[in-house]
Amino acid sequence: MSRRNVLWLAAYLLLAPDGYAQISNGTYTIHLETVSSSGGPIGGGNPMGVQTIIGLPASGSSTNGLYALLGGMEPHRPAAKPVSVTITVSGTINDPSSTITVNGAVAVISGSTYSADGIRLSLGPNNISVRAIDSCGNSSSKSILVHLDLADAKKSKRFSITVSGTIDDPSASVSINNFPTSITEGRFSAQVPVTTGYNMLTARAIDAIGNISMRSVRVFVPLPTRPPARPTVGTVGDPISHVTTATSMILSGTKIPDTSIWINGAQAVAMNDETTWSVALTLIEGDNDLTILAKDATSTSSTEVKINIIVDNIAPILTFQPEAKTNLTPLVINGIVDDSLTTVIISGISTTRTKRVFEATVPLSLGPNTLRIIAISPNGYRTEETRDVFLGTIPSIQAIRPGDSDKIYVGTPISLQVTATDQENDPLQYRFLIDGVLVVDWDAVPSVAWTPGTSDLGRHTVAVEARDGYGGSSTQEVRVFVVRPPIQHP
Repeated sequence: MSRRNVLWLAAYLLLAPDGYAQISNGTYTIHLETVSSSGGPIGGGNPMGVQTIIGLPASGSSTNGLYALLGGMEPHRPAAKPVSVTITVSGTINDPSSTITVNGAVAVISGSTYSADGIRLSLGPNNISVRAIDSCGNSSSKSILVHLDLADAKKSKRFSITVSGTIDDPSASVSINNFPTSITEGRFSAQVPVTTGYNMLTARAIDAIGNISMRSVRVFVPLPTRPPARPTVGTVGDPISHVTTATSMILSGTKIPDTSIWINGAQAVAMNDETTWSVALTLIEGDNDLTILAKDATSTSSTEVKINIIVDNIAPILTFQPEAKTNLTPLVINGIVDDSLTTVIISGISTTRTKRVFEATVPLSLGPNTLRIIAISPNGYRTEETRDVFLGTIPSIQAIRPGDSDKIYVGTPISLQVTATDQENDPLQYRFLIDGVLVVDWDAVPSVAWTPGTSDLGRHTVAVEARDGYGGSSTQEVRVFVVRPPIQHP
């Protein structure tokens, strides 16, 4: 049987006596300033909107039909820590067997009443969503918007905005938050300072016989943000062992209150008021690279702490395979080992290291070479392996046709040919260029046809390259002359 849950909910702010106060979602409350960090028009259907950039009122204008609100910014002052509090959300449910969550947290149900403690709010607008699911899978949800403001004593001056608009009686006087405006041809304007938190802007007009008209709009100005302090790592509990045989460990440190701890992009410690943190980690053999940072209530990240914990219980694992045959010496050889502190030596030559990647330049002798690789881990485990590499020779070019300084007649097809040899009798490839322009790319055919035209009259450089595919190539050039054919007399 299908039926809908009936929800009722309320939010209670648990605030320090001198700390904060709740603002109701009144008609003129502009509550979207902190939603978009990229800027844009905001206001969401309220009678007045504001243009924002990076969550702050900035250049732009909007109107409620009578007043135009213009915004501006001033440089950020040093920021206070993010303001956040926890509240209890409670309400009633007509089906006590339902499961209820509040912003993802499971609520406690007692009879027809439910409640969820520890629902965190940040300064400004906060959406609270309650969802109920009964045993048949039917669901119902409700949402409310709760505003968290600073107490007046906690607010600080931020910047001034220009409020301007029109008045139908040019003889009237207009003030905005008791700041007098200048009026020119029925248009008024004034610079009005705003503070952190919620600000009520009220325009008041009085005509010559004492009639009064007022309009108000509430504007939220968030705290200027700066990254939270970087957390410390290894300053609480046992010191960090950067090389260990353990496959798990407790990682601890310090942080500032009202921050969470993130490790390698995942939240490891939820935001809390504590100044220390601790996480149980599972480690793998070899390198365990950890990037640790803190985030505040606005999700602003601290600078990162990077550490590497190496688990060393077995002999080093090498990934290393040089070419079996090459024409190049010295040969650059590289590979990967499972941790960044293992020492790797190739045929007596110490390798350079970039984390787990190693590299060495090793001279070879003509013919077969056996490379001996020795890897020693931080705890002394040892791996020895060998690789065979054959050093061959680059092919040599014996002859090119046509020869150097030969004449070629316009319109006469010729064959550019090359003869080359290789000591190891490897299959060869060739390519031909005329005046640096590629005629044919690498191919096993040692010739290419060319028929010069009248536009080719003059001297040309023919270059031929030969290779065997094991590194390096040989090149030879000849200069030929394209001329007109001789006149044949009868």
